[in-house]
Amino acid sequence: MKIMILLCNFSRVFLFLAFFGITTYTQAFDDTSKNTEVSPDSVMKNKLFYFFKVLNSETKLKKAIEDDESLREIYAQQITRTTSSQQRCNSGKCYAEVLCWNDREIEKAGTALISILEKNGKIQSIIKNLKESGHYNLFHDLNDTAFIRTVWEYNAQGINRIFRVYLGGNPPKRYAAIDSISYKQDDPRFVQRVDSIITAVTTPSNDKLSLPFFELSLKTALAVLNINGRDEVARYEPLTAGYNSEAFLAVKNIDWSLYKYSALLVPGFGPEKEGVRIHEKGIARCKMAAERFKSGLAPFIIVSGGHVYPFRTPFSEAVEMRRYLIEELDIPKEAVIIEPHARHTTTNIRNATRLLYRFDIPDTLPGLVVTDAAQVNMIENLAPRCIRELGYVPYKNVNVLNENEVEFVPSIQAFQINLEDVLDP
Repeated sequence: MKIMILLCNFSRVFLFLAFFGITTYTQAFDDTSKNTEVSPDSVMKNKLFYFFKVLNSETKLKKAIEDDESLREIYAQQITRTTSSQQRCNSGKCYAEVLCWNDREIEKAGTALISILEKNGKIQSIIKNLKESGHYNLFHDLNDTAFIRTVWEYNAQGINRIFRVYLGGNPPKRYAAIDSISYKQDDPRFVQRVDSIITAVTTPSNDKLSLPFFELSLKTALAVLNINGRDEVARYEPLTAGYNSEAFLAVKNIDWSLYKYSALLVPGFGPEKEGVRIHEKGIARCKMAAERFKSGLAPFIIVSGGHVYPFRTPFSEAVEMRRYLIEELDIPKEAVIIEPHARHTTTNIRNATRLLYRFDIPDTLPGLVVTDAAQVNMIENLAPRCIRELGYVPYKNVNVLNENEVEFVPSIQAFQINLEDVLDP
C-alpha cells in the first residue's frame, strides 16, 4: 500500500495542519486534553478504534447504522454463532475462531457502511473527520469509497488480531516474549472467564437490540485485553495530567527562542530481572540527559518506555526514569514528561512526537535523542524497520551528531494508529 508522501517543510499550511492535528488527535483520548477523568475502556476503545468513535459521533448516522438490515443480520448471526459456541468451546482458540470477523462479513459490512454514508450524505464529513485526525494517514491517497472500506477492514482485522493473540494464543507478529497472551489458551480458569464475558455481552436486553453491528466484537475484544492484564494502552491517561500535569502547564511559559531543541528524548531500557525498577543503562541515559538539560539545550526531558521487560512487569521505564531524574539528579518536576507506552525504539520516537504535538510544543525545533552508542547506531538506520513495523516513518529525518546524540524532526505521520501492536497503537 502506498504511504502518504511526507510533508517536507514548515510552511504555514503545514503548521496549520499540525495544529489542527493536535486538536483532533487528542479527541481519540476522550477529551483527555481537558484533564478530565476517563474510563480505561473508553481510552482503549478510542486509541485503538477511533473509527468506531467517529461512526457513533452523529446521532442520525448512528441510528441509520443500527437500523440497516444487512448489518443487523450480521450482528444477529454473530450473536447466534457466539452463544451456540458456549456449549462446545473449551479453549480460547475455539472462541477466537468463533468471534473473529470472517472475510464475507467484513466485505458485506464494508459495502453496507459505504451505502449508508452515501445515502445519508455523510461520507464527506466522516472522511474529513478521519483524515484530520491523522490516525489513518496511510490510506489518504485512496478514493472515498476505498478509503472507508480500507479503514473499516483495518479496524475489523485489528479486532481479529486481539482475538487470535490474546484469546487464541497465537504468537503476535513481533516480540512474542513480551507481547503475548498472559495465560495458556486452554487453561480452564481462563476459558471460564471468557465464557462469562460472552454471556454478559450476548445476554438479551432492550439496549442490545439497538447496538451498532460492531459492538459485540468490540466489547469482547476490550474485555479479552483486560482479562490478560493488557490495558497498557490506557494507563497513565490523560498524559496531560498526573505525572505530566506540571510540565503541561509549564509549556505555556517557555520562551522557545532560548533553546536549540524542543525536548531531550531518553529511551528506556527494560530490566531483565523480576523486581528491578530501572536498568543501569536507563540510569546512564538519564545522567547524560540531565547534563544536557542543565546546559540549557532544551526546556524538557521526555522519558519514554512502557511496561516492557520482563514480561508484564509492574514497572514503567518512563515512570522509573522520571523518579531517578527528579530524586537523584535534581531535575525539576515541571521539566520531565513521561511517555509511558513505547515498547520499542520505533515507538520511542513516534510517541515522543505525538506528545510534542499534544503539548503544543513547536515543531519548528528538532528534538534530541540522548542515549548510548548502540542505540544511536540503531536509530541511524531505523527508517526501514519503521516501515516494516509501523508502515511509515514517524519523523522527517534523523541526524546523528555523535555517539550519544541524534537530532530528529517531528512528523504528523506519527498520528497513524498501528493495530499490529494493540498494546501501543
